[in-house]
Amino acid sequence: MKKTAKIILIILVLINLLISVFLFYDFQVFESPGTTVSVEVIEINSEEMVLQTKMEITNPNSFELSVNDFKVVSKTIEGVDIGKLSMVGGIVGGKETKTFTSKDRFALQGQSFKILKNEITGRIGIKILGIIQKTIPIHIIVLTSMEEILSSIKSPVLNVEAFFDDINSKGLNFSASISVYNPTDFEYTINNLNLNLKTDDDIDVGNITIFGDTILPRSSLTFSSKGTVSYNALDAEILLVNLSGTAGAKIAGMYQEVKLSTVTSVQIPNIQEFIFQNQTIDIYIPVQIKLTSRGILVNLGFKFYNPSNIPLVTKGLVCSVHRLDGEKMTLLGEKNMESCELSPKNTVCVRTQVTIPYLKYIKTIPGKFLPDWLVIKVQGDFSIAGTRQAFPIALNAYVDPAIIRQRDLI
Repeated sequence: MKKTAKIILIILVLINLLISVFLFYDFQVFESPGTTVSVEVIEINSEEMVLQTKMEITNPNSFELSVNDFKVVSKTIEGVDIGKLSMVGGIVGGKETKTFTSKDRFALQGQSFKILKNEITGRIGIKILGIIQKTIPIHIIVLTSMEEILSSIKSPVLNVEAFFDDINSKGLNFSASISVYNPTDFEYTINNLNLNLKTDDDIDVGNITIFGDTILPRSSLTFSSKGTVSYNALDAEILLVNLSGTAGAKIAGMYQEVKLSTVTSVQIPNIQEFIFQNQTIDIYIPVQIKLTSRGILVNLGFKFYNPSNIPLVTKGLVCSVHRLDGEKMTLLGEKNMESCELSPKNTVCVRTQVTIPYLKYIKTIPGKFLPDWLVIKVQGDFSIAGTRQAFPIALNAYVDPAIIRQRDLI
């Protein structure tokens, strides 16, 4: 009996020694598996995001490895829990590569952060002699940039159309239409939009504020507004419409705001066509000629009806008197007229006098007292008060010289 016990004890010692040798040998020849881990957002909407974890394990050994108990815990850098998920394990054969994938939905619950910290834990096991299981703990941290994810989300697409409607005593009436398209799968809330209007030489001429609204996913919305631009805009060739504002969206339960901006150019309209808009412009040149002891006195007037809705100003009006003999026109005298403001829908008359000495009148064509015609010319500019914009005027009136024989003529 004692002999049998000794034999059994010797066998157990030999087995233990043999296992120890194999253990030592296996750990000596064991090569660490290659592990590649990625954590990425594969889907995102207003309420949640889908986080996918991929773990690729390459087994360089001739024996198989087992992958067990893998878990992913996602937190902010500050340690606030975002979510947890488990990964189903399996067997990686010798000299093989296998990918393990897991995904789940998470809501950010109002948390605003830049970095998502993903902590991955689990065990990789090996079998020795086919019966003894040895495990190695795995602890991996993967950082995911939320800023990159959020910056990759498309902003609303803007299209701005702007044009002038008409003109009045306060300035140019201006209309703007802003089309906004939401190319994402979540709602955008457009906050107030501001239109700043500047000339091409950077002079502010007006501002328009447009109240925003909510744009549904994959849809468009048009905002319209009207305003008044100062007359200074007429001094430029191009009007620059600078649109600025913000749009907010709820992304995976977190509020995110993006800036909106675009610039549109508008051609300044032709001032003459824009002011009068094919309305009838009535202009008269009243004339009164008298013979006096000092010469021929010509009383001249410039009578103008302003059909527009804005006040106009006369500038640099010069009235001149000529005699026309055949094709020869001779200047007899001229006089500047005072500038005046022409109120909308009103008539104004500016007067002046030109005295023509008899000697100058007679010497023009010796032996011929009366010309074929007396020609009255009025030249100058109209402009809008407060601007450099002006458009020229030039009027000629032909007067029968027989008028000189009469005492008073109008």
